[in-house]
Order: sequence, then C-alpha cells, then structure tokens
Amino acid sequence: DGFPLPDYSVLLSTQGLVGGVVWALGNLLTVPLVQRIGVGLGLSIWGGTSMVTSFAFSRMSIFGLEPDALHPPAAGYFGAILGVASLAVFSQVESDSDSGAVALGHEVVSEHLLSEGQGAASAAVGSGEEDEADEHADELSQAQSDKEKRRKRSVEGVAMAVVAGLLYGFQFVPLTIHG
Repeated sequence: DGFPLPDYSVLLSTQGLVGGVVWALGNLLTVPLVQRIGVGLGLSIWGGTSMVTSFAFSRMSIFGLEPDALHPPAAGYFGAILGVASLAVFSQVESDSDSGAVALGHEVVSEHLLSEGQGAASAAVGSGEEDEADEHADELSQAQSDKEKRRKRSVEGVAMAVVAGLLYGFQFVPLTIHG
C-alpha cells in the first residue's frame, strides 16, 4: 500500500531550457570577470546591465510580447537613464590593485617612478653607472608591461560583466513568451 504519490505530469518546456542555458552562460562568465575586476565592480556592472536589459525588453514589443505599462512613464525612463549613467561611472572604477603600484620582486615601483625613472636611467648612463641604469630600465620596462596587462584584463572584465548582464537580463524572456 505505501505512500500515495500525487497525480502530476512533467512539462518539459524548450523555452525554459533556453532560459536555463542563457543563465548558465552568464554564470560561466562570472568567475573570470571576478578574477579580472573583482566582485564589487563586476556585480555592479552586470546587475546594472541586467536591469537596463530587462527594462528594455519589458518596454519593447519584441518576440510578440506586449509592452508593460508604466505609471508614470517618465519615472521608468528616468530610472533607465540613471542606470545607464551609473554603468558608465562603474566602468571607470579601478580596483586597489590597479592604483598605480606595481610589485617587482621585493620592490614597488609607482607610476610616479615610471614617469621620472626614464630620466634617471638616462642620467645614470651618462654618469658611468651603466649596470644600474640597465637594471633600472629593465624594471621600468617590466612595470610598464605589467600596467598594460592589468589595463587589458580590466577591459576584458568590464566586457564580460556587460555580456553577463545582457544574458541575465534576457534569461526570463523565453519563459515569458511561453506564457
């Protein structure tokens, strides 16, 4: 006799699967973007992008969906514009590790040293201290290379956060179409 199971049927919706795949793709981007720009900045950018994307899909007649009504409409559009403006500001934020200090072995070379160090290296060459000048020039070259790599990783992280936000903002559209 045992415990009776309720009568139910399982509905496997392809629209639900598409939404799940979109969500999973957004999740795949989160780990590398957090490694590049950090949790705070990454979450701010992808959350803001998701909000703007969701707002856009709710206001447009895309995929046969009826636009949602706003009361008052100006407030919704003002909020969307404010969201886009905040994304522009967030994309310009640099983490503490990008503040200009570059670790070289046990030394730290700042951007100030980078800009003035080239003159010091050429002055050391003129005074006969060529070995020190070469070492200093190598450190400066490495510091500049590291700075360029950090900048590239930061741009990659912001781009990944925007794509993740677009995916998260779109994830419920397939289920909404299914209705």
